[in-house]
Amino acid sequence: MARANNADGCVCHRPHSVWSEEKAHLAVDHGMLRFDLSDACRWCDATATVARILTRIQLQLFDAILIQDIQTFDETRVGDLLERMSTDALIVKDAMARSVINFLEGLIKLSVALGFMTWASPILTGILLTCLPILVLISVPMSRALKSVARQLSEAKAAGTSIAQEMISSVRTVRAFASESLARKLISNFLVGPQVEEHRKAPLLCMLAGLFICVLMLTVFGVLSITIWLGFLAVLDDQLDPGVLLSFFLYASFAVGCTMGLLAATASLMSSLGAVLRITAILDQEPVIPICDMNALRPSTIKGRIEFKSVHFAYPSRPLVPILRNFSLLIPANKATALVGMSGGGKSTVLSVLERFYDVAGGQVVLDYHDITTLDPCWLRQRIAYVQQEPVLFSCSIAENINFSRRAAKEANAFKFIENMSDGFETEVGERGMLLSGGQKQRIAIARAIVSNPRILLLDEATSALDSESEALVQQALDRLMISRTVVAIAHRLKTIVNMDQISLLSRGEVVDSGSHADLLQRCAAYQQLVRASTH
Repeated sequence: MARANNADGCVCHRPHSVWSEEKAHLAVDHGMLRFDLSDACRWCDATATVARILTRIQLQLFDAILIQDIQTFDETRVGDLLERMSTDALIVKDAMARSVINFLEGLIKLSVALGFMTWASPILTGILLTCLPILVLISVPMSRALKSVARQLSEAKAAGTSIAQEMISSVRTVRAFASESLARKLISNFLVGPQVEEHRKAPLLCMLAGLFICVLMLTVFGVLSITIWLGFLAVLDDQLDPGVLLSFFLYASFAVGCTMGLLAATASLMSSLGAVLRITAILDQEPVIPICDMNALRPSTIKGRIEFKSVHFAYPSRPLVPILRNFSLLIPANKATALVGMSGGGKSTVLSVLERFYDVAGGQVVLDYHDITTLDPCWLRQRIAYVQQEPVLFSCSIAENINFSRRAAKEANAFKFIENMSDGFETEVGERGMLLSGGQKQRIAIARAIVSNPRILLLDEATSALDSESEALVQQALDRLMISRTVVAIAHRLKTIVNMDQISLLSRGEVVDSGSHADLLQRCAAYQQLVRASTH
């Protein structure tokens, strides 16, 4: 049978016109299954609607995740967030597609049945409805128990997905150390170990749902039996017509069937509440630092003068471990400043604070005499380019990674190797740029930075992981990029920064000394020691 699209965009096996000609109420019997073809288009429409709802939920979730503070990503596994977009969203979709529809359908049918029951015998209907308070008293505590267990189980499943995602995304490291058995052991320990008691609550969730339905069914059937018995006694006493009792019994039986469907749909909804609560927790979470602030300052020009004034900072995930202590530093506009020092001195933290990934606990970070907390974060970041030690490229083509700029590729010394590739600018770089060498990735990252024409350039160990040839090419690109810009660079290879305008030595979150390479060699013992260590 050929497929056809109807005018409403519904994809079914037959056009609407053909169905109407063949009397759409024709049904196909197959054993005990009876499927009415007239419902097919409604099914298609409902499926399309549910699919659109799922897409909307996932898009809203992605938007909500994307605007969260960096602190959220420090404290939450990426796999956990992905689990909310995939599994949790699907659970909500299924709840809407099945449970909600079944619940509403049962509610409508039950209302009609109650209307006929009241018309047949208001007294017996009133007696039967006395079960409602009992149902409420039973439903409330059991619903809470279902919701609690469902949420714990959903969180446990998300944690398991997070660990698996970390292992798979780091598969090269796992393979390099022949650690496949260790990776499997870690996953196995999580799934069956005593530290994840939540996983054992899956059977408990099913038992609670079954118990919930059984108790309510017993209550409903018990009250119905009592009601029919009282009606039978009334018939014996000639207080009620037997036909009325029979009619009431038929309507009540239909109502009980609808009630059972409602209870099953309710139990299913309660089971999905864990996923719903996890999704709403993200959707309702407002970031402390907004992505864009239309009410904040957006100066028409920027020179690039940066000053840290008595800054105190600790990462929100470790509030008792101070990183910057009374940190003060002036970075002149259009000059290159290098941050050097031992690991843990706060160099990378300075760049994170300047990007306003975090807000400082005390002091100020000032850009052109404006506190950066008064500036629109989007406006600020559009004027800053950040080149990291290990650049992250997106799993798309080179052109898409650097925004289709051939000029930027040439200035980043990347144009030649790109043109020599089989697909040129359309070459796929693989996940996180794994199909490129370290030097190639770094030059593409520099090209990406050039595209935005930034006034401020942040370099975090941009050449430390490269071989000599790649380092020379990347350094040439950086030298061109640094002209007429404010540059803040972190480097352990002192030979790459000796010609910078200013070098600041950091230790334990404080500035020990600042000056040119020659000045620091003359007066700063700590810098002299650092130079000696770097030459050995």
